[in-house]
Amino acid sequence: MMRLFLLFFCVASLFGCHTLRPKQARQELTFKHSFRGKPFALNTPYVTLLGDTVMFTKLKYYISHVNWSGDKENYYLVDVEQLTGANATLSFPTNEKNSTSALSFGIGIDSVRNKSGEQKGVLDPLQGMFWTWEDGYVFLKAEGYFSPNSPKRVSFVLHVGKNENYIPLAYPAEREQKNTVFVEVEKLFGGFEGAGIDLKHPTKPLSIMAGERARGLKKNIFFCFFSQKI
Repeated sequence: MMRLFLLFFCVASLFGCHTLRPKQARQELTFKHSFRGKPFALNTPYVTLLGDTVMFTKLKYYISHVNWSGDKENYYLVDVEQLTGANATLSFPTNEKNSTSALSFGIGIDSVRNKSGEQKGVLDPLQGMFWTWEDGYVFLKAEGYFSPNSPKRVSFVLHVGKNENYIPLAYPAEREQKNTVFVEVEKLFGGFEGAGIDLKHPTKPLSIMAGERARGLKKNIFFCFFSQKI
């Protein structure tokens, strides 16, 4: 009987120690979407920096190789349609691997995985981010209309991909802080100093998927993102 009691006491002690173990600290990275200072949402009219009214029906993009993750490779798909608000938050356990004072990640898919064919998870073609007319992934997809409530309504389709349009980004950051990456969506259309391309209201549907205009759009995307610690 005494042996049975001691065995029960040891098991209970181990269980008690396990339940009292503190939770591992986590670090958050939030992507906060806005359009000229207002929280961004789909199916909402906004005025661009060039003075045109636009409405988005779709905005989604890939984040990859976040250096805070313990994974050697990591990929995340930010789809505004799936958000409950204007923000998307990624959470990572705080450990030695992400104790760096810098935050880095890429917009898009790195060249190796981009040319590896159809894959699974967030890279599954069912996510709607895999090219149908050539190999590889769409890094950022934005679709909608100019003058959405007008007889002059014209659609826009902005799809950026290909290895040369992968965008690596790096910012100062600190461990155990909530860090925010601001995404100023209005800069997709240009109208600011240093823009790669200005997209004014076209006379016919606008489609950018490759070529020089895609490279200009890549530069605009670069300026959409910036970081600030909170």
